This record gives sequence, C-alpha cells and structure tokens, in this order.
Amino acid sequence: MTTTTAASIPQQRCFFSNDGDCTTELKYTNFTELLRCPSKGKFFPDCDTVLEVILLRADLFSQKPIELNKACICKHHLEKFSSHKDAALVKKCSLCISFRKSGAAAKSVANLRNIRKVEAFLLFEKHGMKNSFGDIICKHCVQAVKGELEEERKDVSTVTARQKCLQWIKDQHKSIPSKREDSGSEYGGSRRSSHSSLGEISKNLSEEKRDLLNRLLELCNNPDKAWITPDFKKLAHNSQYKFLAKIRSIIESIVSFLAPNNAEEVLDSLCSGNESENPVVLDGKFLSVMKGVTQAYQNADDWPTRRAVLSIVAPKIGYKLIQSFLPDLTMYRFSSARLHAAVHRTGTIVQPPPRLVNRFDDAQVEHFVDFLTSDHVSTDLPFGEKCMKLTDGTELFVPDTIRNIIPTRIIEQYYGYCNEVNPGFPPLGMSSLYKIIDVCKASTRKSLQGIDYYAADAGEAFDSLQKMIENLNLLSAEAQRLIDNLRQGRQYLKSDFKLHVSESSDIADHCICHALSDPSDKAFRSKCNHDHSNTCKDCLLLANTFIEIEALLVEKVTDEDEAKRAVAKLKLLKEPVDAYKSHQMRTVNQDRAREEVLAQLPKDSFYYYMDWAMKFLPAKYREAQSDFFGKRGLSWHVSVVMMNDSTYDPSVPGSNKFLYKIFVHSFDNCTQDSTAVTAIMTDVLQRMKEKDPSLKTCYIRSDNAGCYKAAETVLAVPKVFELTEIQVRRIDFSEAQSGKGPCDRYAAVIKANVRRYLNEKNSVTTAKQFVEAANSHHGVSGVEIFESRLKLNANKQKARLPKIHSLNNFEFEREGVRVHRAYKVGEGNFYSWKQLDPLKVLSEVLCEDITFSEKSSEYHSIKKKSHQESDDLSSLPSTSATAIPKAGVSDAIFECTEPGCVDKFVKYGNLVRHVCNGTHTILPEQHCLSDTAAIMYKTRSEQIENRQICSLLLEKSRTREIFETKKIAALPEGWALPVPRKNVRFTEQQVVYLTERFEEGLKKDNQVRWKPEAVAEHMRELKINGKFHFSTEEFLKPSQIRSFFSRLSSKRKNLPVVDEEDEQECYKEQRQAESEELISRVKNVLVREQETPMDSPRSLKREASTSNPQLNTSKRFSLRSSKK
Repeated sequence: MTTTTAASIPQQRCFFSNDGDCTTELKYTNFTELLRCPSKGKFFPDCDTVLEVILLRADLFSQKPIELNKACICKHHLEKFSSHKDAALVKKCSLCISFRKSGAAAKSVANLRNIRKVEAFLLFEKHGMKNSFGDIICKHCVQAVKGELEEERKDVSTVTARQKCLQWIKDQHKSIPSKREDSGSEYGGSRRSSHSSLGEISKNLSEEKRDLLNRLLELCNNPDKAWITPDFKKLAHNSQYKFLAKIRSIIESIVSFLAPNNAEEVLDSLCSGNESENPVVLDGKFLSVMKGVTQAYQNADDWPTRRAVLSIVAPKIGYKLIQSFLPDLTMYRFSSARLHAAVHRTGTIVQPPPRLVNRFDDAQVEHFVDFLTSDHVSTDLPFGEKCMKLTDGTELFVPDTIRNIIPTRIIEQYYGYCNEVNPGFPPLGMSSLYKIIDVCKASTRKSLQGIDYYAADAGEAFDSLQKMIENLNLLSAEAQRLIDNLRQGRQYLKSDFKLHVSESSDIADHCICHALSDPSDKAFRSKCNHDHSNTCKDCLLLANTFIEIEALLVEKVTDEDEAKRAVAKLKLLKEPVDAYKSHQMRTVNQDRAREEVLAQLPKDSFYYYMDWAMKFLPAKYREAQSDFFGKRGLSWHVSVVMMNDSTYDPSVPGSNKFLYKIFVHSFDNCTQDSTAVTAIMTDVLQRMKEKDPSLKTCYIRSDNAGCYKAAETVLAVPKVFELTEIQVRRIDFSEAQSGKGPCDRYAAVIKANVRRYLNEKNSVTTAKQFVEAANSHHGVSGVEIFESRLKLNANKQKARLPKIHSLNNFEFEREGVRVHRAYKVGEGNFYSWKQLDPLKVLSEVLCEDITFSEKSSEYHSIKKKSHQESDDLSSLPSTSATAIPKAGVSDAIFECTEPGCVDKFVKYGNLVRHVCNGTHTILPEQHCLSDTAAIMYKTRSEQIENRQICSLLLEKSRTREIFETKKIAALPEGWALPVPRKNVRFTEQQVVYLTERFEEGLKKDNQVRWKPEAVAEHMRELKINGKFHFSTEEFLKPSQIRSFFSRLSSKRKNLPVVDEEDEQECYKEQRQAESEELISRVKNVLVREQETPMDSPRSLKREASTSNPQLNTSKRFSLRSSKK
C-alpha cells in the first residue's frame, strides 16, 4: 500500500478532516489502496477490506458511494480507525456500564468477543454509541443487543437498510484485481515502498516472516506458534508470562538447530551474558542497607509507608533478591512499589485521600424506612428507648418499638410491596436492607401476652394444632404439609391479611362492608354493590386445612367417643384463630378513621389523642429494701395534639405537615375514670384555645378503655363546647388491643428524661418531683407537664347511653350524636340531646403554674436543620465520590478551625493568614448507608402517627391470586363483629373438679401448681372407670378456669375480684353459683317442710338464713326470686 505526499496530490485533504484531529505530517493514503488491502477477519468480522473497516469504525454506516481515487486519509486517522482490540488481552467488556445501566454493577468478563457490523449499527443508531465496531462485548450485552435486534425484525425497511450497509464497497472490491496480481514480484513494486502503519491488519512482510518462522518451528518439531505483540508492557501479567514462555521455547528450538550438540551450554552462556549487564555485589554494605530497609518495612504501621520504603530499592533490585529479605513480599506489592517510585519519586509517603462512594439513593432508603416504621411492621411501646450510634460517634435516641415480623419476612414483603404498588421503583439490595434493619434498632418479643391477647391466644391455638397433627399417625410428608399450611396461614393473618383488606371487595374475607355489617340492625348495615364470588387462596388454604384436620381426626381415631372429643377440641382451637382474623379486620377499619381525618384536617381544627400512661412507681436514688415493696404508682395522663403547619411546603423534601403539642397531667391521687378524663379533656381544649384563638373544632381518638368509652365522656361534649368554645366533631375509639399510638411514644421519651434525673442523685416520689424530673435538661421538645389535682363535682349526674360497649365511632351534630359500631358501615343510630340528657356540670382539673422552657413551650416539629446536622439527606450533594484535597506534607500540625475546612499548615502564621483571607476548602458532607438509615429512622419515629404508607394504599396492594371456591362457603355477613360473651353456668361436677384442683395447689406437701391451660387439657382427657368424666359440652376455656380460681382465692382472702378483663363475667358467674347454692338449700328445706307441715313460710326463710349465716342482701333477694 503506497503512501503519497500532499505535493503529489494537489489540493487534497483527509476525508475525516472535519474531526480536527488530522496529523501535521503531509502524508496521505489513497482509498483505492485501502480497498486493495484485506482486513483482519478475527477482529473485524463481516469485513473484507481495510476501507470498510475504517468507514465502519468512523460510524459511516450509511455512507453513499464516492470516487475512491480522489479520497484519502491521513496517518493519524488511519492508525485510529485501523487499530483493533483483542478479547484475549483486554478481558473487559466495554458496554456493561454504558449499555446495561441497571443490573450491571461492574464490567463483565464472560465470553468476550468483538462487536459485529449489525450490532455496531444498532448501538450507534439507537443508543448513540460511537466507534463501537470491533470493540469488546460480553455475552450479557450480546443477549441484550440480540433482543433489540429481534424486535426490529418486524420492520422490513430497517432490516433491509442494515443489510445494504456499505454494499457498494464489496461490489467495487470484487471488480478490482488483488494487489499481489498487480505487483510483478513478491517483494517488488509497491510492497518495497510501503511505509504504511496498518501493521497487523494487512498481510505484509511481517506476516510473511511469521509464516516462515512458524514453518521453521514445525520442521523443528515445536508445536508453538510465533506470537507478535506491538507493546509488551501493555500485556496483562499472565500474558507476559505466556509470551516469555513462547519466546523461550522458540529460542531453545533455534539454538538446538544451530548447535545441536551443546545447546544447553549455549543457552547458559547467553543467559549469563544478560545478567552481567547490571551486576549486584552482595557485600557487607549491601547487606547492612537491606537489613535497615527490612526493619523499616516491618516497623511501618500502614501500607502507604511500607510502599514508600520499598520504592527505594525496588527499581534497582530484582524481585527474587528482595524476596530473600522479605519472604512475605508479593509480586503485586513489588510492582506497586516500582510504580510508586516512577510516579511519586522514591521514598515519598503519599496518604490516599479518604473517599466515600454512595452506591445508593436517598429515596431508596427513605422508601424502605417508611415501610419499616409503618403500623403493619412495627408496634409502639409505652416504655423504653433505643440508642443508635452513627459512624462519627453521634448518639440518636429513638422510642422503643416492637417488630412484629422477622427481618427475612420484612424484606420479602417489601419486595412484594414494591412490585405491586411501585413496579418501576428500584429497591435496595437484600444485603443493604438487612443492614438497615440491623441499624434501625427495635425490640423483638416472642411472647405477645403483654401486647395483644388476640395474637397470643391465636398463637397458642396454632401451637396446639401442630401438636395435634404430630400425635396423629400420619406420613411424615403429609404431617409436614399440614404443619406448613398452618404456619403459612399464621403468618398470613399476622402480616399480609391487613394489606389485603379493603372497603369494597369481591372476596368476602377482605370486604369491610360485608364483614362488619350487622344483619340484625339496619342502622349498622351497608349493602355491597357486588357479589362475593371470589376467594383468596391464603384464606382458603387456612379454612381447608381445618377441614382436612377434622376429616383426619374422624378417620384416624378409631374410638367414636374420642373422635368426637378431638373434633370438639379442634373447634375450640379454631375459635381464637377466627377471633384473631376478625380482630385484624376491625383494626384496619378503625385505623381508616384516623387516616382519613388526618388527610383532610382543616386549618381551624386539630387532632387530639389521649391516653393514661402506665403508672410511675415512685423511686429514690438510694432506696432501702423496705421502701421497695408496696408502692402505689403515680397516675399521669398524656394528651397529644396534632395540627397543620402553616409553613409546610410539599415541594421541600423532609418537611413535616403537622405540628405537635403534648400536655401531661400528673396526679398524686386520682381515680382513672371518665370523670377525670372529661376534666382533663376540658383543660386541654382550654389551653389550645388560649394558644390559638382561631381553633374552632377538634377530633378525638383514644383506646377503648372503660374510662374513655363511657356515657359520661360522650354526654360531656356539649358542656365542653360551652366552656372551651371548641366543638368536638368526632370521638373514635380504636380496636381492642390496638390502641398503641403517639401517647405511648411520648410517654417513653418522658420516662427516659425522668430516669436521667434519677441518676443525678435525685428522687421522684411525688407528682411535683415527677414534674421537675420531666422538665429537667430543658424538658422535652413540645411537652408541657403539670402537677394536677382533681376537683370533683359534688352533684354527680348519672349518664346513660344505650349499648355503648358495642359502639366505636361517635359523630357529634348540632341536635345530637350519631353512633356507629364500625367506621362508615351503615347510617348509624342518631340520638338527640333530649333523649340523652347531657351533663350539666363537669369536674375540673387544677394545675400548678409553672414556667416552661422555650423548648417545651413551642410546638414540636421535624424542622430542617443546618447542613451539618441535617436529617434531610436529599439536600446533600449527590456525587458518587468525594475526595479530600491534599493537606500538604505529613508534618502539618495547624488545622483550620472553620467547620468543614480540611486545610492544614506547617506554620502558625500561615494559618492566621488563611483564616483572615477566608478561602476555606470545604468538604461536602456525605453519609454512609447506615448513617442515612439511622437518621431517617429517627425522623420517621418522631413523626408519630404520620405513617400511612401501607394503610392508605390498601386498595392498590390488593392483588392476590383468585380462584373459585369449591369446599368452603362464603363467610356470612357480619362475621368480623365482636362475638358477645355467653353466660354459662358451671355444673356441680365442674365446680367440684375445679375446687379439687385449686385445693391441690394450696397443699404444702404438693408441689404441683395447676395452671388454667393445664387444667383445661386435663378436663378433656380425664377418665373415671374407663369413661370420660366430662362431655364435650362441659369443656372449659382457660379464661373461664382462671376466673374461677380468682374468685375462690378472693373468697378465701375476703377480697373483691380484681381480674379486670373478666370482672363482669366473673360477677355474673358468681351470682349464678350463689343462686344455685340457694336453690339447692331451698329444695332441702322444702323437703323437710313436707315432712313437717306445721312450719310457716317465715320459718322456711329463717331456716334458710340460719343454714348460711353469710347470706347478704343479694342472696336474700335471690332466695325470694327462687320462691316465686
């Protein structure tokens, strides 16, 4: 291929001169010569000539035919477009990061090859990737490109254009004779005058020499082939070893040919001659120097210092020799020391700048933290506090919460939630989510007795069902299948079921209107505008499992009586499971009331939570053992008020929509009843009116404790409005055992402040001291706490409201109040104030005046902090890596005191001038993943009830696999309503048996203490004379047995029954037992009356009384009722 000068071709310029990178040398190559030169098919597939390679490398896929004899190319562009890349040497894909942006964390090295013409055309035309032809591509990128090519095959015009790419070059190449035919000799003509830089691409003299060398090696019986490389230094480390091995093999073959009798001596002489070029004398001075270098290397504390020491000798001494002094030295460190000496000079210590690479997006962390702090995953605790430490040692205190689900299940549900609700959102990886869960601390409880007795009873029922299955003679696979079904159903009710519940659904298990409508009362019933023809596979799985277990009990238990008892036991175990499912349904519905009000809270209104905190036990800093027992707790009530923030801007990330104000009333002596609640409620509303006179209405929420869900609380609303000028719009009560909320969270923060006060050698034994402790250390932000006492109304008015125990939502109107059993289910019952007779006079709370700190007086909000303390990480720079500038030499001891400045100085005068000039070098603050998660977790914890990620999106997330049911009938209307308790009379046989078990536990010699659960199980299995002592109708629940034992214990101690949970039931059963006892005594007296007819009714009554001298008035009334 000939190269001409600009003088021989007048007014010629490079075909690619528009790029502006043409060489200054006036040497050009004509396109006709390039058309004659064949290409290297290995690196440029689908190309026959060098001209086609150059045009494709220049992305001229649609180049029209040109006159080749008038076009030329300069030396620079010729070398640029004719160079190739070998996949065996590069070993990295060049498209992974740029082409597969999502899913490619690093460059792939799998099945590398060169990019073909069609693929390069697609990448340039569709993705704008330049000069991609002949580049390196991996199998993953090949599959992605092939997928796009398959989609384009539908367009015939596009496929035709790709196939005709530069077809005119191939046509002209066929019509031109080859270069070898034009030249008269193999080494004559233009071959001799070639000064082209094509090198490996064209088959020139170098290839012919290599062919001759390969022929020589074949004649010498050497299987190796000649390997030519343009630059040995650019080869990889392993490739260099292979290249040297091939050269050594070729030299040995040539030496064996030239000196067949003494080839080894010739090789030794040849190698010794090379070594003598730079001899190393191992004298005493050299050894002493190497000894000092060795000691300095071993005494260095870090690798940068060791590398600097090693760079002194590494450029001058070989690796093997240095390794004899440093046996642990690796080739990598030796090469790194040589490179360090070449770049930074020998012996220079260069500390690498700290770099922080953020491989995550703050939005991803915030999305997961929102899910983690939602009510679906976490439950608030009224006590306890957790401390989280950032990487810089900063401590963050957050209220303690309970995780209801294990981390693995949380992550599985989070991925499912993202796929259903936000399909295009890329969540963090599993390892990052595990790290966030580990950083965001929360408590884990295995026992749920203190949190939710519905969940506790259901958990015990599932455990008993598992034991029941294990006791059946089933195949291991069949038993394991049933157990797995129960576990899946248990986990489903605990977590996913609440996500599937919606206001309207064609699945009876998920429809709120169907589940909470009362078929016996039209006021509390809503008709569904759809059929419940579909079923949920998870709900159906649990129901089918119970049916299957019942069928197996009938089949496997041969004794008919035992089979009936087993089925009866199964039904008893199914009751708490169904109750738990109903409880979850009611919880979701009652939470809707809170979320809908908060979403549309007016500006002149506020939301009011109220709850009694757990009584605080008085404590002294130094407390004797005698003072430790018999304490009476201090009552204190927490009121949390939420109102709209006028400065809220939705466009500002991290800003909070609500302001919070907390009022705490502490009492030395106070009965926690509805009288105290109404007085506290009136005081809070009066204080809010004083703070903001524009407030006109409020919405109240509390748990369903008796002091809140009372007729006195509801009927006091008109009088409260008269005293405070604030109208109560609604009072909503949460579902039983689901009332944990912001009051419990703030109670935990306040008690933490009190504990710190105690640890400072103070005592807290009275309400006044409790107020001082809570207000210590400038108090808690937004919390005002008062020492209070209750002034009772002397003329207490009786308040009555029909069936208030079954009502949960009260909406107040001008003429009366509208009540609902379930939120927005039915029209509700309306009671006018004339029917209800509201309260005329209320008790009041007297509070001691106290001066609060500015921190306590102001409203609490999640405000945006300074840049260095910002909780909102979106304000920080989003650079992927930030490096600290070089601080100078290592002896710089004077650091700039400006926050964030990283400059250091050797002299104090330089520091003073730097501070006066004010030219600081500020390093943008970055946070690692753990710090980001911890800060966001603290922010979400402080936002209290503004957590709506799961509950507000119930309708969107209700996507389950639905199929037709065959075995299970649809659930009846109102299946999730609370089941009223039935008053069951104990038979004489039951009373005798339970009394005997109770007496056994009181005996000193007997170490057995019967538990109610064990007694219930023993009753089902007790046999006398080979027959069961109790029938299935006489089976008792552990709660019933526990109540009976409590009554027996109270009678022996002459104490009232203190079991609050079953107090009403215990009282009724006690009255029934007393009535039965009186009836039996009356029968005995009547029998004797028949024998002695002279006795009068008065003597009958007197004898009944003398037979039981402890009869009270209620018993005598029962006696008169029995006579009638």
